[in-house]
Amino acid sequence: MRVVTPSRRLCAAVVSLAALLTACTADADDAPSTLAEKAAKDRKLTIAVQPDRPGLAQRQKGSTYAGFEIDIATRVANKLGVPSSGITFIPATSADREQLLTRGKADLVIAGFAIGANRNVIFTGAYFTANQGILVNAKERELTDPGDLKGRRFCTVGQAPIMANALPGATRVKTDNDSECLVALLNRKLDAVLGHNAELAGYSLQNLGKMRLLNARLSPTDYGIALRRNEATTATTITAILKEMIADGSWARSLARHLPQLTAQRPPSLP
Repeated sequence: MRVVTPSRRLCAAVVSLAALLTACTADADDAPSTLAEKAAKDRKLTIAVQPDRPGLAQRQKGSTYAGFEIDIATRVANKLGVPSSGITFIPATSADREQLLTRGKADLVIAGFAIGANRNVIFTGAYFTANQGILVNAKERELTDPGDLKGRRFCTVGQAPIMANALPGATRVKTDNDSECLVALLNRKLDAVLGHNAELAGYSLQNLGKMRLLNARLSPTDYGIALRRNEATTATTITAILKEMIADGSWARSLARHLPQLTAQRPPSLP
């Protein structure tokens, strides 16, 4: 008969505990430390976009999306090891896009987010440099330059900051939302719409033959992909992917496909 002494039981318990601690340590070592590593391991990403911006990001029938920013998002995800089937797009607004990141609802935000100082998120390098542009009614053929709007009335769309004296001599009319502003232009109740050229180009394409984008570059704003504050390494990785898109021509091809009015737009300079 084998007698198990207390000391033997203690030794067995110590060995089991050591094995458990070793396994836990190994699991911790294998855990992804960055979003890029997690994406490659899980093959999934949740990306927030603004789904009501023609040419940039717009919801199609069903749950699919299309646009220049969607192409950017898909290329980034694919390069991080996530197949297109593993991408989940969720809607964002200018008001909640930061919270979607900080609350863990989204991994990335690609939604016309202007690069700037922000204590809660960080940005990749720019994927597009928007200029403040002017949209006019196509019937107003005499309007060819910002100076032609002196004595006229305009409204604004999007979140573009309005430059002081952007349209000298013109009067800004406040509207409740972008749709009201655009309808007023179509009905010739207002003379112009001021906003970022990327958004305006999409609206003019959506209203082909009814609106016209003036060749005016009033103020540049860089759009960047936003991530949580602790994802500096992943931000650098994504910036390299954006540089690759510019170098291989896919950036220009996507822009020409979705926003053909901006084919002359130069890609942003990335570090």
